[in-house]
Amino acid sequence: MTAVTLDNIETVGNYAFYGCTSIVQVEIPDTVATLGTYAFSNCVNLQTATISRNTLGSSAFRGCTSLVNVVLEEGFQTTGNTVFYGCTGLTRITFPSTIGTISNAAFSGCTNLAIFDFRKSTSVPTLARTTAFTNTPSDKKIIVPDELYDDWISASNWSSSTNGIVDAIIRASDYEQSLA
Repeated sequence: MTAVTLDNIETVGNYAFYGCTSIVQVEIPDTVATLGTYAFSNCVNLQTATISRNTLGSSAFRGCTSLVNVVLEEGFQTTGNTVFYGCTGLTRITFPSTIGTISNAAFSGCTNLAIFDFRKSTSVPTLARTTAFTNTPSDKKIIVPDELYDDWISASNWSSSTNGIVDAIIRASDYEQSLA
C-alpha cells in the first residue's frame, strides 16, 4: 500500500503518475499550483484522493476504477475536463461551498456515481456542458440547498433535460426526509 502526499511540490507534470498501480492514496495540498493533464490517470488501485487545490487538470484521475473516496476540501473551485471520467468505483461525491465550475464530461462514465452532494454550496456553480453527467446512473440525485433550488433548476445548462440533470436536482430537505 502506497500513499503519496505532494508536500513542498508546486507542479505535478503531465502523466506524472500515469498508470502507477502501487498508489492507493493521494493527498494534493493547496501548495500544488499545477496538476498536469492525466497526472494520476489509470492508477487503477487508487482508492482515496484528498484534494485541497483550487482546480484539477484535465483527466487528472481518468480511469481510476478503484477510486471510491474523493475529498474536495474547502477552497476547491473547478473540476478539469474529464477529470473523473470512467471512475466506476465512485458512488458519492460531496462538493465544498467554494465549488464554482463543473467542467465538460467531469463525471462522464462514472456509472455508479449516484449522489452529487452540493448542500454546502452558497451559489449555483457553472455547469460548462451537460456532458458532465453523461453515463451516470439514471436515478442519480443532485442534492442542493433548499434556498437555491429554484435558482438551480433554472440556471443555464442545469435546467437542461439532457442526461436527466434537471430531473435529478433535489432539495436537501427532501433528500434528508427520504432517508428517514
